[in-house]
Amino acid sequence: MQEGDRFLAQLYDTFDRAAQHGLAQHTLCIAERRVRFLIAGEGMLVLWPALAHLVASNDDNAEDALTICLWDSVSTGVRPPPPPWDEAQYGPHGEIRAFNTAKLRFAFDLGRGMLYAWSATRRLALCWASDARDLPAYERGAPLLPIWHWWLGSVSDVLLHAAAVSNAGKGVLIVGRGGSGKSTTALACLGAGMEYLGDDYCVVTLGARSHIYSLFCTAKVNHDNLHRLPHLRRARRLSEEEKVVFDLRPAFATRLARRCELRAILVPAFAGQAGSSLESVSPGLALRALAPSTLFQLVSSGAADFERISSLVKQMPCYRLWLGDDTNTIPAVIKTLLR
Repeated sequence: MQEGDRFLAQLYDTFDRAAQHGLAQHTLCIAERRVRFLIAGEGMLVLWPALAHLVASNDDNAEDALTICLWDSVSTGVRPPPPPWDEAQYGPHGEIRAFNTAKLRFAFDLGRGMLYAWSATRRLALCWASDARDLPAYERGAPLLPIWHWWLGSVSDVLLHAAAVSNAGKGVLIVGRGGSGKSTTALACLGAGMEYLGDDYCVVTLGARSHIYSLFCTAKVNHDNLHRLPHLRRARRLSEEEKVVFDLRPAFATRLARRCELRAILVPAFAGQAGSSLESVSPGLALRALAPSTLFQLVSSGAADFERISSLVKQMPCYRLWLGDDTNTIPAVIKTLLR
């Protein structure tokens, strides 16, 4: 057994001990695949609300594709074994250079204080935190990004830093760096009765007809932008740190779509006028808006991820979405495009 496989086995044995302090089990359906979600103790339950809209139903007949095991030390009293690497082996995003292959990956995120591990062979992922109460708001709003990225890439899907909305099963990706208007656009559409798939991350399956899949039912909004989205008063607040993080499921359950057909890619920008409008742009502009922000934020991203993003953008019509000061004008423009 290789050193990485041995450490993964030790981590799983540690999780098994942590599960003696209580175990919550859920089954999710993500991009037509079933994911078993196991939480030992009470601490890591703070990650559950962002994913709760994806609970599998009896109609989801996909095979089990992944099991994710989570625990923290404060609620279980169980710490992971000492890692078999030293500080010199950490990459820029916390990836462990000597312990990363196409089938086995490890990372430790200092900002989140979390250890991630994933094995394609065992269809298993593990995540540990010292104290789940200390997890930052962005982790509670978009949990387990390294694991989703590794797993989805292994099955040729792609995790994207993008928002997505749909109408009657046809949707758009809304792409751009932070502050470009992705959340404003997606949440304005939610308020206008359109279907919401995410404001920051979503999954896309590639093919002759590409599809968008929801991953998180949360939203993150700057405090000074809340007045433009008054319907969010109905949503439950998970955090009010740098941004307000909302759990949209209780208030907007009927508008949280799991899947739609991808019809176009939109690159938002603020117009400085009342109304909103669309302008056709090159795939190159959309690629520059989507690829850098996605690749920079995901652990162990590389050439294969860029090729998938590039292939996706080339096959889609791309538009500049000029955002008017009146957010009520945004949904109408997107609905007209999808019709």
